[in-house]
Amino acid sequence: MNTGAMCLEPAWEGGHVTFDGVTLITTHGPGLRLLIIGGGQLWRYLASMAVMLGYQVTVCEPRSEYHEGWNEASGVTLSTLMPDDVVLAINLDRNSAVVAVTHDPKLDDLALMEALRTPDRMRLMVAR
Repeated sequence: MNTGAMCLEPAWEGGHVTFDGVTLITTHGPGLRLLIIGGGQLWRYLASMAVMLGYQVTVCEPRSEYHEGWNEASGVTLSTLMPDDVVLAINLDRNSAVVAVTHDPKLDDLALMEALRTPDRMRLMVAR
C-alpha cells in the first residue's frame, strides 16, 4: 500500500480480500461451482460441505418424488430441469465440478456427456 505497486497473477478462486496492514490482496474472478445431479439422500451432505468450502452449489433433480425437504437447502440453487439442460444453461468452466449421484443413466449419462463436451476440462466425479 505504501508504494502503490501492484501485480496481476492468475487465480483459481474468486471473492477473497485480505489485508495485513501492509499488503492488500484482492482476488477477482469466477468462484468455484458444483453441480450435483440427483436429489436423493446424498445431495444434502455434499451440498452442505461444498457450501462451507465456498462453492456455488446447484442441485438438479427433475423427479418430483425427490423434492421433499428442498426448502431446507440453505445456500443451494435447486433446479427441476433435466440435468443435461442444466449443464448447458450454467456454462461449465474450469472452476466447475459435476457430481452425479442419481444412479439413473437417463439422468446421469446425458448430463455427463454434455459436461465432457465443455471446452474447458472441469473436474468430473461420478459416484455409482
